[in-house]
Amino acid sequence: MVFFKNRKKKSKVDEQNFVATTLRVSEIKVATTTIVSSYVDNSWNGPKCVKWYFLVREVDGEFYEIFSNRKIEKDEDSHHNECIIKDFDRPYITEVEPLTNYLRNPNIDVIESQLLFDFILTMNVHESLKTFEENKS
Repeated sequence: MVFFKNRKKKSKVDEQNFVATTLRVSEIKVATTTIVSSYVDNSWNGPKCVKWYFLVREVDGEFYEIFSNRKIEKDEDSHHNECIIKDFDRPYITEVEPLTNYLRNPNIDVIESQLLFDFILTMNVHESLKTFEENKS
């Protein structure tokens, strides 16, 4: 079995792009965002606002999504000179809550990233189904 002998060594790039498999619960927050969708459904009701959840980490008063490390702006940041300026298809944070508010056991110190991904996916699917049911009736 020669192909197991020559294992690839980790480079500095691999170490920088490495996503931790466990994360500290105390550092993670659930951000409720609104996204103004650019999708046009020909109903003449204007753009749709979509409610979406993200798991974020706060660094120096700014919020970054934990999986992609992209900055998510707060809703207050979109207000300029008494006007609201929002880009299509960009999330804006309306509310931030600690992850411990959603856990059955809030005393957990670390949690696996796969569980976090499943949690936020489930939250977003439930929200989408709820919105679909409201629009259907």
